[in-house]
Amino acid sequence: MYQATPNHLDIASTLNNLGFSYRTLGDMREAVSCYERALAIKEQVYQDEPNHPELAKTLESLGKIWLTLKDLRKFKSFFERAQAIKKASNHP
Repeated sequence: MYQATPNHLDIASTLNNLGFSYRTLGDMREAVSCYERALAIKEQVYQDEPNHPELAKTLESLGKIWLTLKDLRKFKSFFERAQAIKKASNHP
């Protein structure tokens, strides 16, 4: 099933979970990699719905990692994008 649909939301969900696990273990670089892959899948799946709340969740997760890594420029970029999506979708 997943070979036929490599950009399936289940794969993005698994990557999000892996990203969280890596972040919890302190492996921020691997966490970023997982979250970026999850985001790429979600952006493709939701290309007709660019303000989908699921995108904001992954963007916030990436922002938290960049804050931990003290890259405030990237933190700000991801959080501002997440907030814009939340505002546009009326999602808290």
